[in-house]
Amino acid sequence: MRKFKKYIFAIVSASLLLNFINPILSLNVNAANTTNTYLDTALSTAPQGIDLNNGRFKMPTEYTDGQPYSPAVSSNVISATNDLPNSNRIVQIVNGESQAGGIWGDPARNNYIDTTKKQTLSMWIYISKLQSSDTATADGLAFVLHNDPRGINAISSVGNKINVGETLGVWGIGSPVIATGASGTEPDTTAVAGTAIQNSWALEFDAHSNSDTYKSLAADSLVGEENTTTNNSAKKAYDAFLSTTDNPLASYDKDIPYTHIASGFPASPSTYTANPVTYYSGTKFSLLGKKYSDPHNAYYYSMNHTNTSNPEYNEAFTGNLFLKNSQWRHLTITIDIPNKNISYKYNDLNTDGTANTATLGREVIKGSTDLSNEDIANLGIKSSGEMKDKLYYGFTGATGTNGMNGLVIFEQIPGFAETEVTPDFQDISSNKSLASTADTAYSGEELQLNYNLTYTDGNEPWSGVTSHIVLPKNVDFTADADGNVGTVTVGGISEKIPFTAIKDNILEYKLPSSMNTGDTSTATFSINGTAGQVTQKTTVASTHSRFVGDNGIANVDSPSFTIENPALKLTSTTDNPLTVNEGQNAKISGNVAYTATDKTMTNSNMTVHVSVNNNAETTFKMNNSDPIGQLTANISKDDLTSDTNFVRIYVTDADNNKSNTIRFTIKTKDGSLSLNEYPEDAYFKTVNTTKKDQVISRSGKWDLSILDSRGSGNNWKLVANSTTLKNDNSNFNGSLIYKTGNNSYSLTNNDIQIATGETISDDPVITDIDSTWTNDSGILLESDGANSAGTYKGTINWTLYDSI
Repeated sequence: MRKFKKYIFAIVSASLLLNFINPILSLNVNAANTTNTYLDTALSTAPQGIDLNNGRFKMPTEYTDGQPYSPAVSSNVISATNDLPNSNRIVQIVNGESQAGGIWGDPARNNYIDTTKKQTLSMWIYISKLQSSDTATADGLAFVLHNDPRGINAISSVGNKINVGETLGVWGIGSPVIATGASGTEPDTTAVAGTAIQNSWALEFDAHSNSDTYKSLAADSLVGEENTTTNNSAKKAYDAFLSTTDNPLASYDKDIPYTHIASGFPASPSTYTANPVTYYSGTKFSLLGKKYSDPHNAYYYSMNHTNTSNPEYNEAFTGNLFLKNSQWRHLTITIDIPNKNISYKYNDLNTDGTANTATLGREVIKGSTDLSNEDIANLGIKSSGEMKDKLYYGFTGATGTNGMNGLVIFEQIPGFAETEVTPDFQDISSNKSLASTADTAYSGEELQLNYNLTYTDGNEPWSGVTSHIVLPKNVDFTADADGNVGTVTVGGISEKIPFTAIKDNILEYKLPSSMNTGDTSTATFSINGTAGQVTQKTTVASTHSRFVGDNGIANVDSPSFTIENPALKLTSTTDNPLTVNEGQNAKISGNVAYTATDKTMTNSNMTVHVSVNNNAETTFKMNNSDPIGQLTANISKDDLTSDTNFVRIYVTDADNNKSNTIRFTIKTKDGSLSLNEYPEDAYFKTVNTTKKDQVISRSGKWDLSILDSRGSGNNWKLVANSTTLKNDNSNFNGSLIYKTGNNSYSLTNNDIQIATGETISDDPVITDIDSTWTNDSGILLESDGANSAGTYKGTINWTLYDSI
């Protein structure tokens, strides 16, 4: 807050003399200082925030009678000069001397505090002097909740004249003439409170201690003497003090001689204390001599701060290190009206979004206010109408004879979109989570870095979301065969992330659609990488990433984990991914060797561990008859149950040293077993007569073949049966038979195996069956005796089995 000279009533000899300076402030709003180097620094270092060119915030412009505030408030939106998104994200509350400004969320645009919920806001504030030659920074900023009848036009004022200086744009003004009773000389804290923002709670960031006091230096038993003939008369000084019109003095912090953070209820009379200034207008004589009588009192006011930041912080935050530090400081405020509490954390994040863990005067400052029923009543929360269960929120600020830069950036606002991000890092090769430094990935193992976004609440979709993922060091990222490095999924719909989205180890990619409640309430960025080569056990440091939308920002810190070289190094000599025909076994080959070159490899000491599709491991010993370090794992077709299968392989030795894990992808392509051709119309030779045991040969084409595209190692068998042959009048006396060698088998109503086969090629194989038949083998017609002349018909049923 601003600094003034003190009013001093000094007794010299027998008369009361006063050197008086009238503290009336000019209310002209100054333009920004063109040599404001601290503002330039603020603009170039501004953290990320939401776009303010969206009409969701409003600034005070007029009093309740429609009269414009005189002068206009000093606040406006200005642009950051760095290259972060949403350049129009900075609110300049004040930027000169004798100013007051403010900004409010607009409930008409769904921008308010919902008092039925616990809600958290995150913001950045910046307080500094205007230029290096300035001797002081004043006065400060305040975060405010309110339900003032003026709504978005609320600001500390007397009518349409704005109060500046120690009011910070929210507290009442303590001028004597404003806050006196009907006689002009009675204390009136109600009048002071009446000039504040009504139905409000404020958290002030007071960068200047207004600790002036106003009193006589004489003892109470001595009194001043009225002297109307001199300019220094006590009466004139008293009258001048009493007539101070609409400007605050510099006394609100008279009991707090340091910069501070504090909270309170600006519109509550109990927030203010009246302190008397006395003038004596009469004299009388006694045995002890002349004494002064007939005292007259006027009052200056101080503020009763609550939840004031601890002085020890202020000893540490000396000079430019506390509030007026010319640096952006983060502020998190949690408003929990249902549980009657408001809490804050100041300086909890660094400008890169990482958590502040500093000490020695730069630590996080925390505060908490428990609300009584009376406190909640003072907020004026409405039970009906457009503002039912709602509060306005925003910032105010003011300056006096000393100026300052007072800037605000809104980062996360509950009235827009409430979101959160959780990381989920996975070692895909080993099928395990990497959540802490106790979790280890071996060099070369596949990693998947997942960032899971959740839309938890809000009045509008989270739109225009772009990732700013700072990728961890010691993890290698390369493009896959299609030039991609990962996927992004919103509401179950995925698209590929191109490798070109990574620049300078930062992945920036826009979410394909907005997030909202329902199907689009979740989204995931998945980035594929490989644990890098390291020379020793290495901790992968956490990185801070953010997801920036038009109306909200979500921040996340990645987990730290460990990468080390394994004692055994496993490499593959098999294509990965590997494609096999459906129903075909797979073989995976590789080599294993000790990382330390002085260790001797013995195959029989090595155990190979295999898991298919996350099922239980199977193991086998490597064979000494194979070349040293060479292994082959046979994967049964029975385990390849999906179109895409995942096989994990690692090796251990007799001393329980473990290799890295390799994950293979085995894809099965369509393979089938079918009758490639069969005789749809089959005939036997025409005969003139039949007799017992007569065998009749086939006539015409009897093409019969099997197509097997399942790959090598598969078996099949073909079975046939037939119905009885009939003509219009009778059944054929005999039956179809299958003859092989000296054996023959009746097909009539019997399943007879015609052929079997085993596929020895991974390519499709056609087996021609009828080509092996002779006139005296294969399917034939056998007569059991005489038959009437005619044409006999029947049906052959073919059944093909995929195993023997």
